[in-house]
Amino acid sequence: MSVPQFKFQDIPFILDPEKEKTDKIEVIIQVSNFSHQRAGLQKPMFFSTYENLRYESRWMDILNLIIIGIILVIGINHLNMYLFRRKDVSNLYFSIVSIVMILRNITTGDRIITYFIPNINWELLVKLDNFSGFGTIPLFALFIYSLFKVDFPKVLKNIIIIIGVFVTLLVFATPANFYGKYRMFFEIYILIFGLYLTFGVLLKSAIRRRPTAFFAFLGMFILYTTAINDVLSSMGLIQSAYIAPYGLVAFMIIQSITITFKSAKAINENEDLSEQLTLEKKNLEKNITERTQELQLQHEQLITHQEKEKEQSWVNNGMTIINDILADNKNDFKALSSKVLSQLIKHIRATFGVLYMLSNDDEAEPYLELIADYGCSNDIRKDKAKIHVTTGIVGVSYTENRLMIVNDVPENFIKIESGLGESQPEALLIIPLSIDEKVFGIIEIASFNKFTDLEIEFIKRIAFNVANNLNNIRMNENSSELIEKFKVQAQLMQEKEEEMRQNLEEMEAIREQYEELRNKNEDQD
Repeated sequence: MSVPQFKFQDIPFILDPEKEKTDKIEVIIQVSNFSHQRAGLQKPMFFSTYENLRYESRWMDILNLIIIGIILVIGINHLNMYLFRRKDVSNLYFSIVSIVMILRNITTGDRIITYFIPNINWELLVKLDNFSGFGTIPLFALFIYSLFKVDFPKVLKNIIIIIGVFVTLLVFATPANFYGKYRMFFEIYILIFGLYLTFGVLLKSAIRRRPTAFFAFLGMFILYTTAINDVLSSMGLIQSAYIAPYGLVAFMIIQSITITFKSAKAINENEDLSEQLTLEKKNLEKNITERTQELQLQHEQLITHQEKEKEQSWVNNGMTIINDILADNKNDFKALSSKVLSQLIKHIRATFGVLYMLSNDDEAEPYLELIADYGCSNDIRKDKAKIHVTTGIVGVSYTENRLMIVNDVPENFIKIESGLGESQPEALLIIPLSIDEKVFGIIEIASFNKFTDLEIEFIKRIAFNVANNLNNIRMNENSSELIEKFKVQAQLMQEKEEEMRQNLEEMEAIREQYEELRNKNEDQD
């Protein structure tokens, strides 16, 4: 018929010496343990006046609320730290431990929760009491493992968690009169693994000088010492006050300071790293700028080199083509002149061109004779068939052996004709063909575009080869003509000699006849 219940009650009574004896007070307590093996008085009874008892109980309630508030603030603070920095999971474990510690504080000792929920179910209250005691070891294991993984074997951590989960499930799944039978084993589990966490992990980490390990060991040692005191007191083995809440506050404060210090250190390191990164960024930006400028310069140099190679390739290709023409037409002066002029004008993308050679005629005033043309009309051929060496800019170029460029061609100086009409050229280039400072030819080129330095340089380079080959062919042709003339003259002389021989023979015959005739006359006389 008994109903289990936790009850803290102030019972007032009056002792009146006039009505009865007051030298002895007898208190009778009836105890049953149908629902829990450890039924009965959890704390000793105190006798005093009403005011003293009320003052003492109120002071203890205020102290417990202060402890709960401290733990709550610490737990919320570390939960916020975890939310803002998810990588540091130790803050999450510590905030969960804080919540469980608050649960233990309000469900043990004076059981403050009963002040707010007077009719709370006794079975639920006992389960919360036991869970907040037995379920803390796995949470502490997770918290300590997150801080000191090197000194905490993962296998042992998993064993602690598995046993803790099993005990927690047993507490919530079975009634108190069932799992209460195994309470001793649960307390041994807390004792053994609590000692291991304190001395087997934290003390070892402190000895190895792990960061914040000493303060973690100190806080855990204080908490574990006060918890053992409360367990022994609840078992009736010792008679002492419950001091675990104070140990819990000490642990929370030490751990909070430790974690805060760790976070502050990380923030300071991050700030230092940020300054270093800022400096590195500036240096990197400077290096990138310098490297970019260097690469840009290299790129520009590469483009310039490519342009030079392209220009050189253009020059070499032009020279190769013209040299091939020179090599293939060594015996035909006019064909060579025409092909060279045509290819030269095509290569520099000009429009009009003529090639003059110094005439071989023995005249009083030497003149330049039109040998080849490109893009010329019949009128131009007639007008430019012969040019005296003292006439116009062509004459100046010949006389001074100087390449001349005219970018502003005078109007009506020359017209380039096509099927669509005629147009004034933009630029005129006159190139003397000379060997050993002796000019024997002129090339005149007109274009709708101004001549570039590359085109002018190309023409200068090719002019010597053209002059040399044309001069050789002209000399060969002159030599051939002289040889032919010599052959003709030799033939004529031979014919004259034959004629003279015949004449001599005839004269000899006549003389002989004369002598015979004279001899006859003399004989007759």
